[in-house]
Amino acid sequence: MVSLTAANIKVILNLTDTDISDTNFEPIVDVAVDLLNLYGADISNMSGTAGTKTIGVESKQKGALILVTREVWYGIHQGPEEVNVGNITVTLGNILGNPTTMKNIKDVARQLKEIEVDTG
Repeated sequence: MVSLTAANIKVILNLTDTDISDTNFEPIVDVAVDLLNLYGADISNMSGTAGTKTIGVESKQKGALILVTREVWYGIHQGPEEVNVGNITVTLGNILGNPTTMKNIKDVARQLKEIEVDTG
């Protein structure tokens, strides 16, 4: 079991306190957990005092949590992004409207549910 904090996850995602505080990042991690749980994972939300909350996860849960937290940060929290190319402006939608991203989240959650078989 690995214990993670918002600060740990932010380092992995190359985010700084200038980008977002630990206190404000914790709900984003919880949304990622909730999305994984929506599709069958069984992970508890962060607990403790705001700004120093922790979450205990197994290795494969950590991988899934990092992937989905990244999607939530860039896709939901950052909101739609406008990109200007010449005279054309493109607005990128959020992740919940992107079927490929949602499929990826479902696949990650499903993999967490699969029973590991010992072939030893």
